[in-house]
Formats: sequence, C-alpha cells, structure tokens
Amino acid sequence: MATVGNLASSLWEAFRPYNRPILGRCVLCLELISTDALCGQCLADLPWRAEPRVRGFRVGHPCYASLRYEFPVRRLIANAKYNNNVGLASLLGDLMSRNLPPLDWSAVCICPMPQSLRRHWARSYNQTWLMAEAIGSHTKSLVNPDLLVKRKHTAAQKGLRRQRRQTNLVGAFEAPSSVEGLRIVLVDDVITTGATFAAAAGCLARRGAREVVCLAAAAVL
Repeated sequence: MATVGNLASSLWEAFRPYNRPILGRCVLCLELISTDALCGQCLADLPWRAEPRVRGFRVGHPCYASLRYEFPVRRLIANAKYNNNVGLASLLGDLMSRNLPPLDWSAVCICPMPQSLRRHWARSYNQTWLMAEAIGSHTKSLVNPDLLVKRKHTAAQKGLRRQRRQTNLVGAFEAPSSVEGLRIVLVDDVITTGATFAAAAGCLARRGAREVVCLAAAAVL
C-alpha cells in the first residue's frame, strides 16, 4: 500500500505546478527577484543554526537541524505542511542543503518521514518527501521513501504533551528487512520533543539499519 501511495503521489506531483505564492518575487518580502525563491537579504536573515547538531532531545540517535524554529521559518513550514504549498516544501529542502551535518553523503540513503495512508490521501503529498528530494539533488544521495512506512494513522503530534506524543506513536512505524546494514538519514520538517524521530529511528534500528541520523528543517531548541 505504501508503494501504491508513493507512486500516486509521484504522478500527482509530475502534473502539478511548482507552487510559489507569487512567481518572480521573494516569498517573504515580495521583492522582485530573478532566481530562487528568496532574496539575498531574506536568505541571510533566516534564523540559521550556527551548529547543526541538536542536543537535549531523548531520541537515541544523532539529531541535526538547519534552522531554528522561529519566525519566519515557522510560517514557511506551516504553509508547506498545511496550505497545499508544495513549492515551499522544496524550498525548505533547498535551505536545509545550505546547512547540512558533516556526513559522508555518498554513503547514506535519505528517507522522508512517512505519513499514514489516510493523511497522505487527504493532503495529496508528503512535504518531507519533497524536502528529501531537494536534499538528495544537492548531495547526490539516494532517496528512498519506501524504507519506512506508517501503518497506523495517529492524531497530529502538534499540541500534545511529550508523554502523549510517545504513546501516540507506539506501533505506528514499520520498516522492511531491506534496511539491514544501511546508513539512513531520516528527514522531517521540525523537531519539537523528539518523539516522532525516536519512534521512527528506533524502528529502523531494530530492523537492522547500521546507522540512523535524524535531520529536521528546524528545531525548537
């Protein structure tokens, strides 16, 4: 079912326009620009993390984030995730590629955080998949959305306390045996408590992944 959903999403995206709020203008200040989606000033003013490594989350695997979860990054992520803006999802992946952890990217496989089939069909796309594709394009790494699937539909993590976030995800993820021996970079939009990364990365590790690194566009810490 996951493969069918991924194929359907690929076909949908192939016929869908690259969706920026206003073509030819910076998505933040609306200044006229000729390339990219952000003007140079807005790009420089983003809340970049000086150190991509994120500490303080009980994930059990290395965690990294390219940006701090502050304005205007919060708005970019919300629009990419909830407002049907696939262009901003790709933009977030491009931004992440400017501040990546020092990994051997030729030896890793990038896996986007999966959605349940119900949420995938409701939203019609997975923003983390588009982010992962953008990162893979920059790093020349393999992107494989089939390394991890979400078998159980769960309540949205937003607004839940940490303990509820953890119990909400029990048994939600499943990985095929093909992950054995792989070095995997797991991509998500934001790390808030680390509960989603902990559940997903733990599933990959239990199925034999050699290494799992968690990478978010932004972190609250």
